Parts: sequence; structure tokens; C-alpha cells
Amino acid sequence: MKKFIVIGVFVSLTLTLFSINTFAQSKDKTAYQKKVHELAEKYYCIVNHNTENPKNLNFTDQYTMAIFTGKVYDEESFNNFAGMLILTKVNVMSTSQMESLKKRMDNDLKAAAKLKTSVDIQREKEEQQKKKEKEKRAKETETDKGYLYAIIARDFNKWCTKGEYEKTSEHDTRLQTLSAYIFDSICRENISLVINNKRIRITKGTYDAENEQFPIKYELWTDRSAAYYSNTQFDGYIGGSKKYSYFDLSFDLKVPINEAKNLSDLRQIYYEDQVAFYDDNIAFRKVRLEDGYNGYVYGPMFLPLYNCTDIIIYADKMTLNTQYLKGYSFNYTKYESGCEWEKCKQYFKSYSEYISFYNKGSQILNSEVKERKLYALYNKYFKDQDEFFSFYNKGETDFFKEVNKRIKYEKYKELFKDYNEYSSFYDQGDQVFKYETNKREQYNIYKPYAYFKNYDDFSLFYDQGEQAFNDEVNYRKKCIEIKKIFPANANLYEDLSSYNKDCKKIDACVEYYKEVKDKYLVKIFDNKVNDLYSTFVKYYVKGGGKNPFDIEVARRSWYKTNKNLYSSESEFNEIFMAGKTCFHNDLDARKYISKYNYNIRKLNEKDYKTLVTAAKYNYDHGIVSTMEKVINGDAKMKKEFESNGSYFSNTKDFFNSYVGENYKSDLKEKKKAAK
Repeated sequence: MKKFIVIGVFVSLTLTLFSINTFAQSKDKTAYQKKVHELAEKYYCIVNHNTENPKNLNFTDQYTMAIFTGKVYDEESFNNFAGMLILTKVNVMSTSQMESLKKRMDNDLKAAAKLKTSVDIQREKEEQQKKKEKEKRAKETETDKGYLYAIIARDFNKWCTKGEYEKTSEHDTRLQTLSAYIFDSICRENISLVINNKRIRITKGTYDAENEQFPIKYELWTDRSAAYYSNTQFDGYIGGSKKYSYFDLSFDLKVPINEAKNLSDLRQIYYEDQVAFYDDNIAFRKVRLEDGYNGYVYGPMFLPLYNCTDIIIYADKMTLNTQYLKGYSFNYTKYESGCEWEKCKQYFKSYSEYISFYNKGSQILNSEVKERKLYALYNKYFKDQDEFFSFYNKGETDFFKEVNKRIKYEKYKELFKDYNEYSSFYDQGDQVFKYETNKREQYNIYKPYAYFKNYDDFSLFYDQGEQAFNDEVNYRKKCIEIKKIFPANANLYEDLSSYNKDCKKIDACVEYYKEVKDKYLVKIFDNKVNDLYSTFVKYYVKGGGKNPFDIEVARRSWYKTNKNLYSSESEFNEIFMAGKTCFHNDLDARKYISKYNYNIRKLNEKDYKTLVTAAKYNYDHGIVSTMEKVINGDAKMKKEFESNGSYFSNTKDFFNSYVGENYKSDLKEKKKAAK
């Protein structure tokens, strides 16, 4: 066990030597310092290698010696070294041997002191002063306030350091614009760290039944042995003790007798918004005590801490590497009760702007943050800042009414041509607006199918009710399905409207169109699809069905075959529409006239009868042209008509007389009558 103790002491002293100020490494050594160092090497060799000359050691031993004597250059470091060296031999040297060795060392050290100059004396004074300052700082950092000032100054100055690749102008700009923000952040982080590592112990004494109270001992300290502190050790300021900034207080806690009997252990619940400096340590002013077993709660209460002050860190009380924090301070107590910069920094141009409102009080700051937060959330719904505030200044009710309206517009704007059209429906109330948006959404659903020409066309049927609308959709869907069967320019919606959306009739129509297209397109309509379609719509769809269309096809067929017999299609149509008998009589007559150069009086009985009968029949039915054709077809009759036709009352009167047996006598009488 003794051996382990010695080794431990040796290691401790070794670490102490390494922590000694290293000024000698950075300055020229004096004769005195060199002599002290030589003495250290000499006694190291004597104790460990039985020689006074370091040159007698091998390389490894010389290297080991250099480690243990490397920082021994003055009286204090030599004495520490000497003590350590002697302790390493405590198991092999007698007490008298150790005392003799120590006396010898002291004599050699006194002899070396004669080599001191004013330079050595001045350096010793400087080292003593640094040692005192270090001890003072160590004592100061035993309190929370001292620790915070030290650690905050260290971290802030580290941030202030100019970067290797940072221009002077950039560095100055960084300090000017961010110093306050970084200072506050470092203060807030470290204060929170101390608070989070506070430890509390509550001890209750013997119950005072007469006064119905417990004496309470309340202990509070900062646990600096927490893992965080080992990673942020402040140049030896922070030790390993678990109790820094320790304080305790005693007070009486009123507890009724019926509750006191059941009172077991107490635990504390504290309020972070009620912290303060108490005797330079952070303390929780407001707490509540809770019985951990029975659940009784005592408080909240303010602890009897007097002369508490707000947790304020003053920049002027530190040595900071910036000129931009003069007169600046961070008030943690005020900060905790106001809007936190981290939570609202996106609403301000800079930290300085935030602070300008922060310093006006929490009410003004909260109002400003609320306003900016709303602007950040909703400004996209307004054309500019002026329009936003024109509604915001009307009051919260009107503002959110307008915001909700504009938010809905973003949702439904694709349904309206502009905001004014949207607003015209929105302002009519939920029922009207809901109906209109539903209608327009339905339009967008049907729009890709091209069932409707435009929104007005869609709306016309939608407003007629669900049944009427569905009928129209089915009808238009049917029209699109059969579109490929008809010409590209066919307007089926209008052309098939006479069927009143009766899909059965439409299907029958399609089937018959396919039939007539195969049957008549080339033969009758010369492969003109549009002509066939327009004829089909006119006579079949809108004209009454198959019979009118067949009549028209027959008319076209007859005209196509015999159009050379008529002066115009209108002439042909007039005769064709007079009826089948009239048409065929007329056609037969014209065929004879066209085919033969005849003399009506010389025709055989059949041909004669055909011509004369047709001419007379047609004339009686209003087709005068047939009789005129027959007259003009017979050169002799034509000449006679031109010479003497005027003596007869009309063409028929002349024709009847001429084809009869008494023409000459009839003409004679008429001429006589004319005189």
C-alpha cells in the first residue's frame, strides 16, 4: 500500500511540475537558472543512477531525465522537484539519508542563489504576482458570478479573434454587427448551464407540534463535476469538487398536524423565471416543496433570500477584445420574461433592431413580435406592406376575416379568372360560395373530356339540376364516342339535338349512317363525306328519318343520271317534287326529245301517246316546261307555234289543237276571230 501511495505522490508532483509557468522556455536563461537546472540533473543522476554526471547516462535515461527536469529553473520549481525525487526513494533510503540528501540540496541551492541578478529577482516578482492573481481568480470562480464572468470573457474573446483568412474590414464589420448577439448567446448558454447543474438537498428537522411547523434546512450548490465541465475546463479555474457556490439556509415550513404525520421525503420544484444572484451565486427564489411519497404540495413560496439581484452580466466589468460593447449588459432575468431572440430573430433585420424594442419593455416587444410574425405569415396574401397594414390596423377580427378570405383564394384561385370574380361570390356567403366552387371544381373534372365548349356552356346545364346535368353529360359523352364515325367538322352536339339526348335513337342513327355511307358515299355523293353528312343530318336526323333521306338520295340519283335533260337543278327539283307520275312523264318526254329528232305526227302510237300524254298531264299539274320542251323538240311544231301560237289562249290550247285532227280549221277560225 505504501508503494502505491508513493507512486501516486510522484505522479501528482510530476503533473504539478508540468503546470509550472513556462516563462523560461520563452526567454533567455540566466546563469542562475542554468545552475539550478544543472543541480536538478545532478541530483536526478545521483538518486537514480549513482553518478553526478548526466553524460554517463544512456540515451533513454537522458530522455527520461529531461522530462523530469525540463522545467526546473528557479527555487520553487527546484524544491518541488527535490521533494518529489526524495519521495521516490522513501522505500530504499533511511530517514537520515533523506535528511542528509535534502540538506545537501539546500546548500547547493543557496550557493546557486549567489548567481542571481536583478533580472532573476524581477522574474521572481512577476511569477509571484501571477501566482497571486491566479489564486485570486480561482477564489472568484468559486462563486457562480465569478465563474460566469471568467468563462464568458474567455469564450467571447475567442470569438473576437481575427481569422486567418479574414480581412481587417470584414473582422471589424463582424464585431460591429454581431458582438451584442454573440455576447448575449454566450451569456445565455453559460447561465443556463449553471442553472441546469444546480443541486438541492432538503432536510427536515423534528416537527414542532405547538407551532405546527417543520424546521427545514435547504442546501443549494453547483455541481461542477458534471461531464460538461471536464470538456470546458477554464485553465485550472474549475476544480473537481462537487460543491461550488455552496450555500444553505434554514426556515420553518408550516404543515398541519394531520398532514405532518404522513410527511416523508421532500423534493423541490423550482421556477426558472424566478432566479437571481444571491451572495454572488445563482439561487431559485421561488419554489414549491412536494412530498415525494404522499404527493402533498407546499407552495409555491419565495425562499427567505434577502438582498437578491437580477442576473445581469456587465460587459464593462470584463476585458473584452471589442469596442462595441461599452455600457452593454445582458439581463437574464429580463430576458427570460420577454421574447427570446432565438425564437423571433427571423422577424428582425438585426439583433440591434430587436434590442431597440426589447429595451422598450415586454409589452411593446411582444406587440411588435406579434405584428411581425403575422406579417411574415400572411404578407404573401397582400400585394404590398401598405395593403397588409391597412387591414391589420382595422383590428384583429377584420384582419383575420380578410386573411381567411385571401387564404381561401389561394386554394380556389385556379377556379376564378381573378380575385374580383372570386370576391364577388365569396362575399355572398358560405352557401353561395360553396355552390360556386363545387360547380367550378366539377367543371375542371369534366374539362379534360371536352364535353363543354366553355364554363358558360357547362354552367347552363349544371344549374338545371343534377338529373338534367347528368343527361347532358351522358349525351355529350355519347357524341364524343361516335365522333370518329362522322366528319371532323361535324357539330354532333347541335346536329343530334333533335333526338333530345335519347341514346337509343342516336345509336340507331349511327348504325344507319354507317349503312348509307357504305352504300351511297361513292355512288351518289362522289366520295364527298361532308356532303353526305350534311344531307344525312338535314333529311334523316332533322327531316324525319329514313323516308325523307331516301327520297333525297333518289332525287340525287335521278338528277345525277338525267341532269343533261334539264336546264338547271332547280328545274329538275320542281318537276321531281311534283310527284312520281309527273316526274316520270316529264322524264320520258325529255328522253324522247333528247334522243330523237322527231316529227310528232309521224311517231308510232306508243311514242306519240307518251309525249302527248306527258305534256298534257304535266301542264295540268303546273309543269309548263314539259309541254314547251315537246313543242321545241319538233322543228315543224316549233315553227308553227312561233308563227301562230299567239292566236291561241295559251300553250296548252295550241298544243291540243296541233296534235289533234282539226288544227288547220281551228287556226282558220281563230285568225278569223282575231280580225
